[in-house]
Amino acid sequence: MTSTVTERNTMSENAITRRGFLAGGTGVAAVAVAGGLGLTGCSEPYTVSDHKDEEPTYRQGSGVCAACPRLCAYTAYIRNNNRVTKLIASAGHPSTMGKLCARGYAFSRSAYAPDRLTEPLRAKSDGTFEQIDWATAFNEIGAKLAGVDADGVLVVHGSEPTQAFYATRLANALGSGASYGIETDYEPSRLGGYAQVLGEGITGWDVDVRNCRALLVLGTPARGFSPAQLKRLTAAKEAGCQIVYAGPVRDGVGSHADWWLPVVPGHELALLLAIANRLIDGKAYDEGFVRDHAEGFDDFKKAMEPYTPAWAEATCGIPATDIAHLAQVLADARPACAIASQGGFGQGMAASGETARMVAAVNTLLGCWNQKGGAQLWRAAKPADLGDLAVDAPQTKAPDAAPLAPAGLGGVTALLTDDKARDVLVFGCDPAIDGRGLGKMRAAFKKAGLVVAVDWRMSETASMADYVLPCCAQLEYDGMPAFTDGTAPAVSISSKMIDPVAPDAKPVDEICAGIAAAAGVTGAFDHTLADFATAELDGWDTSLDNLRSVATVSAANTSDGGFGTLPAFATPSGKIQLTSSACADAGLSAAPQWVGTGDVVNGGSFAGYVAALPYQTCGADAATPGLARIGDTYLAGRVVISAATASELGMSDGDEVTISSATESQRVVLGVSDHVMPGVAVIPAGFDTVTAQNGGETRVVAARLVGDDIETGYGSPVNRVVKVSIQKAGA
Repeated sequence: MTSTVTERNTMSENAITRRGFLAGGTGVAAVAVAGGLGLTGCSEPYTVSDHKDEEPTYRQGSGVCAACPRLCAYTAYIRNNNRVTKLIASAGHPSTMGKLCARGYAFSRSAYAPDRLTEPLRAKSDGTFEQIDWATAFNEIGAKLAGVDADGVLVVHGSEPTQAFYATRLANALGSGASYGIETDYEPSRLGGYAQVLGEGITGWDVDVRNCRALLVLGTPARGFSPAQLKRLTAAKEAGCQIVYAGPVRDGVGSHADWWLPVVPGHELALLLAIANRLIDGKAYDEGFVRDHAEGFDDFKKAMEPYTPAWAEATCGIPATDIAHLAQVLADARPACAIASQGGFGQGMAASGETARMVAAVNTLLGCWNQKGGAQLWRAAKPADLGDLAVDAPQTKAPDAAPLAPAGLGGVTALLTDDKARDVLVFGCDPAIDGRGLGKMRAAFKKAGLVVAVDWRMSETASMADYVLPCCAQLEYDGMPAFTDGTAPAVSISSKMIDPVAPDAKPVDEICAGIAAAAGVTGAFDHTLADFATAELDGWDTSLDNLRSVATVSAANTSDGGFGTLPAFATPSGKIQLTSSACADAGLSAAPQWVGTGDVVNGGSFAGYVAALPYQTCGADAATPGLARIGDTYLAGRVVISAATASELGMSDGDEVTISSATESQRVVLGVSDHVMPGVAVIPAGFDTVTAQNGGETRVVAARLVGDDIETGYGSPVNRVVKVSIQKAGA
């Protein structure tokens, strides 16, 4: 077999770079054109360039978007030339309500991306890759994994349910309980914070937008808002709800708001502490609700005493008078008010978990849980137990660095960067970009005994791997059920709709079975995907065939007509907890308190805020052609500061600048906007070292700027706020 080389960690004189891999004939474009699949129209997603003499015919089937952890469902229409022509979002899915975002529409066509991996690759000693066949890949990987100790394997997977199921099953079959989703490394803080107040199992809430009178939204989530969330915000505004948006950037969500409160990123906790202070000090909280449904109020009340609006103004940048007014707005509206469960808090910041805990605590003071106009708690959507099909495995527990992370969540970056050298298997995600800073993650993968990356593209993580295995992309394989929490929990599924555009790519179930067999592990993969999927659907009042035909099946919605009824809270007391002994044991405090994040704005420095864009939140988005074109159009790779700050510094939109952090400097292009808080530099998320060079301008790589801190107690990487300086190039 002819060898093909591409960049790994270093570059030899004759090696093709990873960028060259993407641009050259090794990618899927060459294979697809040779195979007659018509990818010459790839720059126009719906362009058809083959079967011109045939009358077009269509087929349809169910799909689940894997662009983010929400797993939105849709029906896909496929033309007879193996091309996706139309998507219709599921009306019954909690995250869509009939709409998909730009990423959802574009990611369904990731199979046609020109940088598809087409055959297994093995790293060479000079830092490049060579092409190998599947049998060789399986045999060599299996031999390295055979007999590994239970604590010696770490499996990291994306949110796509088939990857999550089979990657975890492979880890369990190898005797390891260490299987984590990289997206869940954002979730330990938010969900862990909620769990300390409401108990595990409650992952969020919807607002009764038809009756809500006041709604506070705290920034934009790391993966952006879902179409359903945006639809609810619009409905709330149309119904007369007063919407307050507190965040460092007034983005598209902030445009729905009646009032924008610019807040220093990572300092939202100070705002919440001051709101609680005002509600309690002014006796404006719901005393009856707290008395009947909460524990620990006296200690919580005492803990809130220092956090006056004046204190918060000096900490988060919001004027004390505005904080006091916001507290009164919420008090006057209660219980028809809420703080939204999704926002820029609880993810990637030093105080994320404690901020999430305070969100739940303030909603408790407002007495809005499951009240008319208030916050309607989600119910969990869970697969049925596999019974005899289950694999015995060690129980997954939070690592020592993340004692407050809910079971099975978190730990990826903590385990990758501890002192133990493990074998690491990465499925469909990019922890090198989404983890503890690129330098720290490079060192972690270099330390690992074995690194295997299973993906449809050459990600940053894949470029550091010992083996890279090409998997099928979205709509090229039958998937496992996707379960989504909500007031009406739902289950969805993705079906094989198109023939693999990269003919040698394999579905993840075959890849896991091949590795297991080569490692001498038997029995775990003797059953079919349909067997496992059918077992998980037990109790959902649907068959596998029916689910594949309708895309989504929902449980009954409990948000209408059920106002006033609270669930059983899975806390030690069975009530809402305003204090937590677990937090105290983890090195925090029993009652929430300010967790200092350092002065990130001083002496001419900026608070660098790594922000999601509506069309890009991760490296896979930047590698998807449709989204990449949007990014080019809107100059997505620029670092953006406020117009007032730019004027003070003598800078203009389009200037070349150097942005520097404690880790390194990058030369990029500056953007200027009236929608950014002074003192804040917005750093777009998702670009890696290759996609940063794919446009007309050099784009900023956030992972190269952020540090390697992990949040106390929750274990999440602190990778959304970083202190930076900006200087005009040549100054």
